[in-house]
Amino acid sequence: MLERPTRGPGVTIEPESPGTPGRGKTVALSADAIVDCALELARREGSQALTLRRIGKELGADPTAFYRYFRDKDELVLACMDKVLDIAFERYEEDSASLDWRARLRRAAHVFYTVAEEFPTVTALGFARITGGPGERRWVEMVISTLHGVGLPPGLTALHYRAFVDAMLAMSGLRATVHGLPAALADKDDAAWLRVYGALPRDQFPAIRAHSEELVRVEEHDVFSTVVDAVLTNIEVAARAHG
Repeated sequence: MLERPTRGPGVTIEPESPGTPGRGKTVALSADAIVDCALELARREGSQALTLRRIGKELGADPTAFYRYFRDKDELVLACMDKVLDIAFERYEEDSASLDWRARLRRAAHVFYTVAEEFPTVTALGFARITGGPGERRWVEMVISTLHGVGLPPGLTALHYRAFVDAMLAMSGLRATVHGLPAALADKDDAAWLRVYGALPRDQFPAIRAHSEELVRVEEHDVFSTVVDAVLTNIEVAARAHG
């Protein structure tokens, strides 16, 4: 959903030599089964669990069977990210039909943010990528048709589509990346506002010192809401100018 130059972090899914099928429960192997397994493993154990051997063991299948469904590790990552997008879109649709355009897009953004927190590893790996899959297509069609319905011309529709989706994905991906940090590093970062910025010389950094305690109190979800609302307000202003 973003431009190609923006890249997400990599994932290790190394091809492995043929071996004895794993001891996990054998299931009917399919692309969906592999994606569902990878999502659950990533959610439970992090990106280190995303190896062909680990997925094969979980599914009770020879790891080389993976290549019947995915050409390489990148294709699996994109398929997993697309499934996250699809899950979010399904939830968004549940109570959105009666909403006006602004409330609809706000709901969509917040639903995705919540789902991204449920799948932080995959979101961190894939938020900056273009999946091209059915989940992503649903999002693209919904956002573009919503913006077109506001009355924006095609060029501004495309621009504000990018602004909205990029903000939603970037903020969700940032949160997912932090969520995936080891607990010790996450705690270290959380404490930095007081440990580092709260201890700076007041005569050199008076503004920072005056706001260091307030910076600690800022909630990540409030930051997300502020960014999304700013983007939506900008869309509203543009729509009025072309109304």
